[in-house]
Amino acid sequence: MAKVQLEKEHFDEVLGRIHDRIQADRKKGSKDDAASESDKDALFYERNERGRRSLNEANNECEKVGLTFVAEGDECVKEKLHSFRWVHDERYLHDLLQELRTLRLPVSRLMQLLYGVTVDWNRTFKNIVCTEMTTPVLFASWQDVVEWMTKFRKEALVLSGGQYLRKEVSSSIMAAVKIVHDELQKPLFASDVSKRVNLSRSYFNQCFKELVGYSFNEYLRKIRIDKARDYLTQTAKPIVWIAEQTGYADEKYFSRMFREQVGMLPSEYRNAPR
Repeated sequence: MAKVQLEKEHFDEVLGRIHDRIQADRKKGSKDDAASESDKDALFYERNERGRRSLNEANNECEKVGLTFVAEGDECVKEKLHSFRWVHDERYLHDLLQELRTLRLPVSRLMQLLYGVTVDWNRTFKNIVCTEMTTPVLFASWQDVVEWMTKFRKEALVLSGGQYLRKEVSSSIMAAVKIVHDELQKPLFASDVSKRVNLSRSYFNQCFKELVGYSFNEYLRKIRIDKARDYLTQTAKPIVWIAEQTGYADEKYFSRMFREQVGMLPSEYRNAPR
């Protein structure tokens, strides 16, 4: 019995050592993985078209200037990206790229940001441009990001017709389009929006029609009704809720406007076969 007990205790001791070794290896592996990801991010920002710099050079430079990898605190640059002002202002794009590079976000977060920009552009301007923008599956280096955003800007200017208006004017009109999409549920009037984008009402209406293809009021009505269609087919929300979410305080007025645009009442549209 004593021998059996001794062997059991020895076996338990061996198992304990094995368990401790496995846990230690796992912790080391996690640290190594984290270090590996940081190394990859460092190299990402230091590669250029002339070739790769060494990992030590990249990390030493980061330490020298006191840069840190950040996962948060990028809301300011996110707001600037989604304003799309950089599409119409080359200098603004240059400064934005500098700011974005200085943040040295993890590559995964950077990809997430840029993918979100593309989705927002396609959602906001799909009624103005006929071609959707795309984001690469992966950027190999920071230089790829610079080239992609520069190309994005050039293509967006052509697709939106912005090359025919002064950059300040086209930027203001695109900002007005963004306001329509972002504040759809609020009362919106051409007189108020034109002030917000720093254009006189008459010039605003003229340029909006020229760039967008609709007057401001026509475009606002179109976007509201399109959004209402989405709500009707993709949610079970009541009609009064949909009216409020698309900027109509009066459900009856909303139903009348919807029928004028679509040819049937909201309830009929929801139940129509597709």
